[in-house]
Amino acid sequence: MGILVECPECKNRNSLKNQSCKCGKNLRSLSHKCYWIEYYDGGNRRRERTGHSKLGAENRLREVQTAKAEGRTIRKNKNALIALGNLGDWYLDLS
Repeated sequence: MGILVECPECKNRNSLKNQSCKCGKNLRSLSHKCYWIEYYDGGNRRRERTGHSKLGAENRLREVQTAKAEGRTIRKNKNALIALGNLGDWYLDLS
C-alpha cells in the first residue's frame, strides 16, 4: 500500500522515494504530476488515481486504511460503476 507518482512525460508510475523517472526526468521538479494510491482489497491489488494533490492522495489512502481496519467496505465513486449502455437504458425509460 502506498502512494505513487505518475511521470507527466512517459506516464510511468513511480514511488515517492524515486527522484527521477526511467525516462530521465526529475520527478521532484516537474509540475502537473498525478498521484495514485495503491492498496489491497480482498486479496486483489487496486489502484486509484487521486489527482494532482499529494495531500488529497494521502487523505484518500488514510480513508482506505481506516475503512479496512474497521471492516467497512471501501467507498468508491458510484458513477464509475455505471456502464454507458445502462445509462442510455435508464434515460430512455424516463420518457
